[in-house]
This record gives sequence, C-alpha cells and structure tokens, in this order.
Amino acid sequence: MASDKKNEESSLPACCTMFAGIGTMFMLLVGLLLKFQPIYIGGIHDYRKAREAAFGAMWMYFFTLVLAAIYLYTDNKRKRREEAIARASYGRPPPPCIQDYAFGASSAEEDYEESVFA
Repeated sequence: MASDKKNEESSLPACCTMFAGIGTMFMLLVGLLLKFQPIYIGGIHDYRKAREAAFGAMWMYFFTLVLAAIYLYTDNKRKRREEAIARASYGRPPPPCIQDYAFGASSAEEDYEESVFA
C-alpha cells in the first residue's frame, strides 16, 4: 500500500505536466489557425475574440506546465538528497537520544553535493 501511494504521488505531477504540455501545443495550433486560416474553423462570429481566448488559454496551460515541471524537479532533488542521507547512515535512524542533533547529517549532505555537482 505504501509503495502504491509513492507511485501515485509521483505520477500526478507527471500527468499534469504532460496534460499541460499537450494543451499548450493544441491551443497554440488553434490560435495560429484562427490568426492565419480562420476559414478552417467554422461557426465563430468574432475571430479576434476567439483568437485572444485561444492564446489566453495557451498561456494558462503553459503556466501550469512550468509549475508542474518545477515541482517535479524539486521533488526529484529532495528524493535524491534523502536517499544520499539514508545511504550515508546505512539506512538506520540515529538513536533516540541523538535525534535532536544533526549528527552526521551535514557530512552526508556535503558528500551528496560533492558527488552530484562535481
């Protein structure tokens, strides 16, 4: 059950990113069609207003895409940092009397940053 929740948590932002990317491209296509070839889209009385609405929706999808991508990046970075700290402590939590202190955590973070940014 716990692994299902982890997969679910990581798949939601990825799904949102894909959906927003496809929405951005589609609304860009609709906006360009309304701008250069409005004859291909029938049933619209005010093409200027429809074009502005299509480009406005495109920017909303793009904003959502950027936010979801930033979330994916920061979440991935956090997970890698947690894994590096767990590897440095051999997967064991510190004893209860030492948990209040950051015993060894700074050296694990420094080792991680040296290995990633080297």
